[in-house]
Amino acid sequence: MKLSGRVSQHDKYQVEVKFVCPLDRERKVNDYHIDIFFFLPRHLGINRHSYSRDQFYNDLTEYIRLKTPEVEIQELVQEDSAVFKRLADVFDSYRKGEPGAPEECTRQLKMFCSVTKVAFRDGAARILEVSRKKRIERIPDYLNHMDMVMANYRKMRETLPDGEPHFLQEMFDLVDEFLSLTANTYKHLLWKSLTPEKRGTESAVIDLIRESVLREIAYCKERGYPSVPEPDGDNSELLYRESSIKKTMASVLYLKVAMREAGVLLENIFLSVAAAIAMIFVTGIAFLWRGLFLEEFSLSFFIVWVIAYMFKDRIKALLQKWFSSHKASYSFDYNQKIFDSMGKKVGLCREGVMFRSEEATDSAICEMRDRSSLSRHVNGPLSEEVLTFRKRIELYTKPCEDIFQVFRVDGVNDIIRFNVREWLRKMDNPVRQMFYPAEDGSLGVLKAKRLYHVNMLIRYGGNGRPDECMRFRLVLARNGIKDVEYVSHKVLE
Repeated sequence: MKLSGRVSQHDKYQVEVKFVCPLDRERKVNDYHIDIFFFLPRHLGINRHSYSRDQFYNDLTEYIRLKTPEVEIQELVQEDSAVFKRLADVFDSYRKGEPGAPEECTRQLKMFCSVTKVAFRDGAARILEVSRKKRIERIPDYLNHMDMVMANYRKMRETLPDGEPHFLQEMFDLVDEFLSLTANTYKHLLWKSLTPEKRGTESAVIDLIRESVLREIAYCKERGYPSVPEPDGDNSELLYRESSIKKTMASVLYLKVAMREAGVLLENIFLSVAAAIAMIFVTGIAFLWRGLFLEEFSLSFFIVWVIAYMFKDRIKALLQKWFSSHKASYSFDYNQKIFDSMGKKVGLCREGVMFRSEEATDSAICEMRDRSSLSRHVNGPLSEEVLTFRKRIELYTKPCEDIFQVFRVDGVNDIIRFNVREWLRKMDNPVRQMFYPAEDGSLGVLKAKRLYHVNMLIRYGGNGRPDECMRFRLVLARNGIKDVEYVSHKVLE
């Protein structure tokens, strides 16, 4: 498995870039790099003066989490399933009062929920990939497997310690509630893939799915779970609980990041050098003037000294500004240490952002951007602004492998979401009226959408493999993202 990525629209204003960074077990350290280039048309008014580094990071949302281990749904229904055995073992440890058992129970319940969710998802995806006829044949087995997994899990409630409700029982019920919602979600997908046509065996399978969904809803009502769909309600509680429980269960896979600003020492050295250069200037002027023209202090010497200091302050400020503006070229903005949920260090991450001119951008990237003649005419003699985000990731293989002993950790998901709302401020109205001659001789009115294009190129690679580059086009309007279009893909030499 190699580094792979995809780009999609997350919501009205956010574009999401998701990379799967695999773990090569033959390497002690897995290193990856991701560079994202936004080619911004000049008329958007987004440049180094109007859009600061802090604004960029405010618009950026990042998550780094372990790739969910993949377990087939058929494995979960086996009597010797390692997943269920691990749950039984940690419950037993909790009953015996072993140190750390409560925390381990919580981790394993969350992990069980995440693994089972992915098993349900992958099982449904494989059914949706096949023909309609084979789909009809496979759905009953899939539903049966789901029911068996849910029944086996619910049977484990009997093994929980007796007494007043406590955190373990609450967590157990949250997993139960979320898996019920998840199961019905994928049942609905299969149901939708077969309707509206209902012929013979198809009608029987559709009824089978419907009955399975209704059973889960009835079970949730019986258990008193609030996440039950109400045809006449707003169902806000259902959506809230589904989203909240999903985040709770996924938290076991998320890695913690301790961020600190990078290049502080180097920046201070450069700023000190700027101050030294300015001081050398003023001191040199003073010695030169006194040595050539004056033997002792006078009004003329005082005036020269003041003027020299004026230039000294300007030289210092200009040099410091130049060093700061070029910091991104020789350093990153932030260094981040990556920890697992137990606080163990598993990797490093560095990232930085800067504006570059098109001329200063890698020629291979500009060639793949392939500006059209219209784009060149729109921007005139000026090139597009290129906003560049760089990310470097190092993962330590052994600590990542040790996080979950029962499950095989194959990689890390790096999720980057970027909010484009700030880019839309100078755009015109999203819809404009236009006129055309109608067939009856009158003047017809039509609506035309006003769209803007921002090209996004992503260069990525690592572990000694050749770099690859993907090109996408963000189709924007003043009221948000309209589309994310895939354009091309290329392996860079």
